[in-house]
Amino acid sequence: MAARKRTPFQREEDLVQITRLYLQGRTQRDIAEVVGVSQGQVNHDLKLIQTRWRESSIMDMNEAKQRELERLDILEREYWAAWEQSKNERTRARQESDGKSKDGKPNVVRATMEREQRDGNPAFLAGVMSCIERRCKLLGLDAPAKAELTGKDGGALTVRIIYDDTDIDTNATQALTLAATGSA
Repeated sequence: MAARKRTPFQREEDLVQITRLYLQGRTQRDIAEVVGVSQGQVNHDLKLIQTRWRESSIMDMNEAKQRELERLDILEREYWAAWEQSKNERTRARQESDGKSKDGKPNVVRATMEREQRDGNPAFLAGVMSCIERRCKLLGLDAPAKAELTGKDGGALTVRIIYDDTDIDTNATQALTLAATGSA
């Protein structure tokens, strides 16, 4: 592919497009075809993009979250588009024949077209929901999960304190142990 001369403005526009395609997981070859540059140029531009990411933040967590949110937005838009597409009417063609003609092809007697309205594929809505759940988790919008330590069958924990220090009075150690286990 012949190299095209880019103005600084065109290069920055290409970098934005390359970033978007890269975050979608596209290969360098695919990116090169879409943007209209060589695969080597895409490789060079990706190195520049990654250097900018490192320099601009030593990865500021807010920027990392923003990048992930942008990826989720792209994915969610794709799920919504696929959902809408899955609801489109489907057309089926049917033919009835009464045998074969002399040339071996079916002798079509009647042809019909059937149209069927579809409800949509719920897997695409599940994808939308997973994007929403992930976004809420990333932004910390979900209520924190309560974690509680319990003993056997959900009961109270039994704590046993054992001291291994010879300077402690043995009677006091026995009293503490008995009190902790509830045997006193």
